[in-house]
Amino acid sequence: MKTNEERLEEMLKHLESLSHVRAEQIPEIPLYMDQVTTFMDEHLKEYKRYQDDQILTKIMINNYAKNNLLPPPEKKRYNRDHILLLVFIYYFKNVLSFTDIEELFAPLTDGHLAGENGISLSQIYEEVFTLEREQHERVKDDRGNKY
Repeated sequence: MKTNEERLEEMLKHLESLSHVRAEQIPEIPLYMDQVTTFMDEHLKEYKRYQDDQILTKIMINNYAKNNLLPPPEKKRYNRDHILLLVFIYYFKNVLSFTDIEELFAPLTDGHLAGENGISLSQIYEEVFTLEREQHERVKDDRGNKY
């Protein structure tokens, strides 16, 4: 039987092995919905809890747009910012309500998608994941100090 320390070590190793979708991996050209779902399936498959889980479906994308989590597509195509928001939604929906996500996204979708503030959504996205990586390091350090 594994000790708590061994279990914690396993969890930390698993967290370190996961990598987020990097902004530069997202195509520069707009994608149709089928291409978006394929992209998300390929890049987020390691986050699935169960083999049969679906990362993203057409119905989910449509619901996100209806609920103001995602701006409507442009001529049925989703640009890079749409995909960045979909990745955020995928990560956040496990810990936040859709209302909370909508409120969190409001400044992004209102200003940054239009490029008005000089900061791109890609820059915000990368900063969030830089902060996440720093938190992983703090958790590792804290665990080391406590044991």
